[in-house]
Amino acid sequence: MADFGGHLQRPQYRSGAKEHGSGDRFGSAVPVSNLVARRPATVRGYLGDVRTVEGLHGPRCEAVLDDATGSVVLVFLGRRSIPGLVPGTALEAQGTPRAHRGRTEILNPRYELISSSSDLQRCEEPDDTRSDT
Repeated sequence: MADFGGHLQRPQYRSGAKEHGSGDRFGSAVPVSNLVARRPATVRGYLGDVRTVEGLHGPRCEAVLDDATGSVVLVFLGRRSIPGLVPGTALEAQGTPRAHRGRTEILNPRYELISSSSDLQRCEEPDDTRSDT
């Protein structure tokens, strides 16, 4: 019996429900705590730790995506780094989660950068520099 570790749920096959959401293959974003092994899903959150791991089969870039419910490791095989993937960046990722060595991973996910925390702070600052005189 496979160990699905942590919060990742065992696959549950129900008639008429093959993927998360309804409509397109990935559906709308789901909380990380609701991920189901081997079910394509979309998650949104902020990147925490981003690191390069050198392994027997080559390098991989690992980025931890956190939302309010948990975290998932986005693993990009064969990459040492990816421009824009830095701690604090908000992003949306799509892929198929799996349990591996006690953590939840999505291998080579599709992703879209939303913004970085510094961009969010800049958006909150007024940019009106007009003079009323």
